[in-house]
Amino acid sequence: MIEKVMIDPSSEVVAVDYHPGQNLIFWTEIEPPTISRLHYSLIDNVATAVTVIISESIEKPEGIAIDPFQDHVYWVDSGTDQIVRANLDGSNRTVIVNSSLDKPRAIELDPSNEMIYFSDWGSTPKIERCKFDGSNRQAIITTDVYWPNGIALDLTEERLFWCDAWFHQIKSANFDGSDVQLIRKSSFQIGHPFDIEVDGNHLYFGSWNHDALFKISKIPQSSPELIVEIPPYDPMGLKIYRSDIGNCYNYLSIEDEEKRSTGYSLSSPNEEYLSDEGLEPGWYRIISENGDHMPISTPGVEKCGTKNPIWLNGNIS
Repeated sequence: MIEKVMIDPSSEVVAVDYHPGQNLIFWTEIEPPTISRLHYSLIDNVATAVTVIISESIEKPEGIAIDPFQDHVYWVDSGTDQIVRANLDGSNRTVIVNSSLDKPRAIELDPSNEMIYFSDWGSTPKIERCKFDGSNRQAIITTDVYWPNGIALDLTEERLFWCDAWFHQIKSANFDGSDVQLIRKSSFQIGHPFDIEVDGNHLYFGSWNHDALFKISKIPQSSPELIVEIPPYDPMGLKIYRSDIGNCYNYLSIEDEEKRSTGYSLSSPNEEYLSDEGLEPGWYRIISENGDHMPISTPGVEKCGTKNPIWLNGNIS
């Protein structure tokens, strides 16, 4: 069954991602060059009006990725040859990468390790990675790659998957680019893939040759299976929504501008500030004024978009 969330025949959507904790869908458009979002509830299938969050100083936005733990949106702009980050409302824009990019396209995030993975199908085709701040940049896939339109990350097995429209193939590698494996190569079965996603033991990709979505096992030399045909449309951005990741937790913030443990206070929903001596056991996220967060580990997917939560079973000491 296909449900249409939004219909705009004039739009040229390239990529899509979502924020599971806030039920926000984000996407990029080339004409006009914008990044937009809407709130969509899968429970009652109701979508809010579209909000354009980026419309200035943007030329050709393509891949997009959401960090639900730090509430950031990342995108690649093949017009300005940049990778950019902003808050979910488009504010606080920061250029992460602005050199040695030719035709950047896909982008994926590894929040636990604060890594960005991105592809470039320009004069020197490659797949690269860097830290969230743009440091430690590495080209990890540089051979047997030409049009790496889509990339996907298996965060559990720490494998990178990509689809190449020039070679009509799907391949995988370790996060550092080692142990490259060919999943499938076929001008007919793979065709011209544009995006790819991974979920469990399967990969999902869209093919322009067939105007259809397919799934294929991650095991090398597997054959794709047709999921749905969508003529006359060429499938563009692809994102898998998992509704069975468990219950979401609601968190309260514990904030302290001077980072003195005795001075922490609870920022409650009704904006009352309470002493930490009276905190009830529960889930909290601790934030300091200078930007530090504790603990430093990233929560699991069940935490639905919160940043660095802890279970507080007693008082802060």
